[in-house]
Amino acid sequence: MANSDLVQSVAKALDVLRFIASEPGGCKLCDIAAHFGMKPPALHNILRTMADRKFVQKTSGGVYLPGEALHEIADVLPDRLAKAEDLMRRLRDLYPAAVITLGEITEHAVVCRRRLSPDMPGVMQNPAGRCFPPYAGVTGLVTLSHSGLSADELESRWPFDEFGEAAWESREALLDAMEMCRKDGFAVKRSAAGLTLAFFLGCGRTIGFCLKDPAEKAEPVLRTVKSLIAAMKF
Repeated sequence: MANSDLVQSVAKALDVLRFIASEPGGCKLCDIAAHFGMKPPALHNILRTMADRKFVQKTSGGVYLPGEALHEIADVLPDRLAKAEDLMRRLRDLYPAAVITLGEITEHAVVCRRRLSPDMPGVMQNPAGRCFPPYAGVTGLVTLSHSGLSADELESRWPFDEFGEAAWESREALLDAMEMCRKDGFAVKRSAAGLTLAFFLGCGRTIGFCLKDPAEKAEPVLRTVKSLIAAMKF
């Protein structure tokens, strides 16, 4: 049997830890138990052990969050977002009026990890809790197109009737658009509000780029951003 040599209790604890870390506002024991189909007493023992080792922390309201030990590990690792942040700053210098975002897929959402915007000049924002619509916007579309998830897995996590029907004529049209995203590595959307583009960087991350100028031409922006991404060797 595949993975029969794994220590199942350790594997389950790591899955639980990843789930907690992927939820910006943390989660309660009942939410974790429902997600994994676990009995609360067994889950409580896992959480109690991880809390003792400071890999998770429990708030007074019963919410579990990543703990001090996890942050200590993250602090000694190379900053996996540093290169993407550098790209965002270079784009900001070229297009100071643009809103630039870094999206990343988690188990349950495409979350916004970083944001640069004219409303907070020079500030690399870390907007906890902000997510991108999975199908309606270009960032979600490009990110999920490169997620490696099958059509059935996408439907299970983000049902078309709930998340895609308002933006797409049919499920087939959405899947065709996602196939185009995989082929091109980017997507473009023009609306009355302006021009929005998204580019896949690898490792589940996508740069989103919004210019609030309906007259802005997509082709020069595409060439500039694609050239910069290639030069930085993403």
